[in-house]
Amino acid sequence: MILKEYQKTAVSELLSATIKILNKNENQTKSLVFKAPTGSGKTVMMQDFLKILTESREQAEICFIWISVNDLSAQSKRSFERNLLGSKLRFSELSDIQDKELKAKEILFINREKIRTIDKASGDRKVKAMKDNERNENLPTYLANTHEAGRKLILIVDESHRSLDTVKAQDLILNYIKPTIQIEVSATPDSKDYETRVEVNIDDVIAEGMIKKEILINEGLAEFVVDDKLDTLRDEHKSDLETDSLILHKAFQKQAELGNCYAEIGSPVQPLVLIQLPSEAQKTSEIDKTKLERVKALLARDFNITLDNKQLAIWLSEDKTNKDLIDLDNSPVKALIFKQAIAT
Repeated sequence: MILKEYQKTAVSELLSATIKILNKNENQTKSLVFKAPTGSGKTVMMQDFLKILTESREQAEICFIWISVNDLSAQSKRSFERNLLGSKLRFSELSDIQDKELKAKEILFINREKIRTIDKASGDRKVKAMKDNERNENLPTYLANTHEAGRKLILIVDESHRSLDTVKAQDLILNYIKPTIQIEVSATPDSKDYETRVEVNIDDVIAEGMIKKEILINEGLAEFVVDDKLDTLRDEHKSDLETDSLILHKAFQKQAELGNCYAEIGSPVQPLVLIQLPSEAQKTSEIDKTKLERVKALLARDFNITLDNKQLAIWLSEDKTNKDLIDLDNSPVKALIFKQAIAT
């Protein structure tokens, strides 16, 4: 990985703060806040930080837990495996743990939801990973064994503003994980009690071209002329369909334009058209379902983009058709319909 200058500076500050805490050798958990704007490369900076930390403290018995929101932990693990191939770090999920303990230089990736859910009636943990069993294959046992082996544990909480705001989360950290250092990673951290704060300035990110100062919305849409196919529509929702088709035509025109730009520089990146369902409800509403069917029909009719030919993917809580195809090299997927997942 080739880091930008502001990324190198942030990594250096994270290393300095972490090593300072480790050298104090105190029993109490110390919190370290890492604030960086969305799009600045927080995960890449954390990857470089962990790689250098484990290399610089070769003999240290340090292991890590990386907690993500929703189902992002597997995605984070794949990113680490890809970017840190050949490093001294080992990347694991719960099923990969050996000898019922975390080894030195091992990172355990976990979804927040998989470890914190508690039955409201009984107060017991509902998640299998947290329950006792005859073989003692559960996270509390793994953590207890890790501490007994004398290893220091560093907890990294991705999107910490969404993960640390409950009593359950604090109970889990204080009574089970017991980290030496807790690193809270967020674009909008809300922590107040911390040892050190490392912050990436948004102006530095913009100066490096990582994010834009402004975004053009519906560029050129007013001047865009849709072809005569719309005149053939005979539907009670004709006006809505015309609007949707107009926007989709413009979106795919922009997709082709960007695709050509990537191809010219030899990049394998393929732009993806994202279509978000409209209602503000977390779950798929009747409005969303109606819109979903109409957009699917439009995509099929005007662009020959369908679920069957793998050019369309859906990412909803109840439907994830062709979702796994998106990450493939030379993915056939051109458009993705979603509700909340991409926004998260």
